[in-house]
Amino acid sequence: MNVQGSKFLSIVALLARFFRSSFEKSDARVRLLRAAEFLMNSFSSSFVRKIANAMPVFYPAKLWKIFDAANAKFRGSLDIFNPALIFPLVYFAFVSISSYTVSLLGLVSILLGMSFFVLGVLISGRIGFGKIYLEEHSERIAIFLVIIASLSLAYDLFYAGSIPLLNPAARRHLSVTFTMLSSLLVPGGILVISLLGKKLEQGQISLREARVYALLAMVVTTGLISLLGYRTQTIVALLGCTAAMYYRRIIGVAEILVAFFSVIFAVSSVGYYRALSEGSSIGFMDVIGKRIGLTLNIYDYLINRFPLGVNRGSVLLATFSSFFSFIPGPRLGPRTIVAQIFGVRDVSMTSTLLGTVVVDFGIPGIIFFTLLLGFAVGLAYSAVKQTGSVLGIAIFSLLIAYTLVGIETGLVDFNVVMFFIISFLVLYVSAR
Repeated sequence: MNVQGSKFLSIVALLARFFRSSFEKSDARVRLLRAAEFLMNSFSSSFVRKIANAMPVFYPAKLWKIFDAANAKFRGSLDIFNPALIFPLVYFAFVSISSYTVSLLGLVSILLGMSFFVLGVLISGRIGFGKIYLEEHSERIAIFLVIIASLSLAYDLFYAGSIPLLNPAARRHLSVTFTMLSSLLVPGGILVISLLGKKLEQGQISLREARVYALLAMVVTTGLISLLGYRTQTIVALLGCTAAMYYRRIIGVAEILVAFFSVIFAVSSVGYYRALSEGSSIGFMDVIGKRIGLTLNIYDYLINRFPLGVNRGSVLLATFSSFFSFIPGPRLGPRTIVAQIFGVRDVSMTSTLLGTVVVDFGIPGIIFFTLLLGFAVGLAYSAVKQTGSVLGIAIFSLLIAYTLVGIETGLVDFNVVMFFIISFLVLYVSAR
């Protein structure tokens, strides 16, 4: 595969250069950076930071010593977040704990997707990186994302009139636009943690402080985004923040295992609470297995009915046309289109990472999509390994978190697709 000679990547490079040139010459860039710098300077001398500096008093040193001793045994082992390793493992675990048994065709298609994902990761490893574009503005970008997301979240909850986490019916009243903007809190929180890791590396803060601040950032980010009642964003926040702490050497494998079981517990808790709110009597331990079973059942039906696809791209187009009215195409979201195939109205259905791809292009679509996805995630991974940059770690942590969660939910939301596109453009511009 000739990566450099690809016509598609040439177009991507042209677009990346255009956006880069436009941003660097624009008044918006100057105002954005000045506003972010003002906020940074204000925070540095604020009472809030003085309170944060007192947090290490509550540092559980004995507990961290246990973690550090356990991490010493894993030192030098395989990189736990290597996409070529963790993606197939999580997908296998996803299928194995399901309450539904996948058909032979369904299983073969999943194995095919995993194989081409790994191939995409391996291909991306041949690309070199220098300095990551916008790296010097990481702090300003983090503050900008957090401020915009926090204001949007506050307005969204006010608009809904209730907290969707406590009242699931309130999700119907959320503003689509402000919900999308609220999701910026996740990359913002991840970037904050990556910046803390840089300060640790430079000796500006101690490991003790870095851990307290990073955990505080993760708890605040996850807690705030979970108010909207969407499990995807909650899990991505946990996974993404954990990955950023791992690559910044704030935590090790032992803490990740704890975080993994925390994610399982969080998913079960939110699902169990929602089930009780809707009058269901499902058991706490059955939430994940039955949820995955339903998703795999939907996917299995789609792959057996449409092995060569049927919609020819309209489901993919719906990711954009359902958000922007000026784009011609379906006004329903991709998951809602899948639900209508089953005759279900006014709800959405998850069909795994590959379900919507199958509806559009079938098995050939799986091959192309997973290859492209593996290349994009692998590109971010290569940037981390070669540069160790703040922005590179934040981008990879965000993409790998969405990819792993997307195994169940799919990658069809407009904001998620834009995260991938913008990240890819930044990485492509940064590549040598």
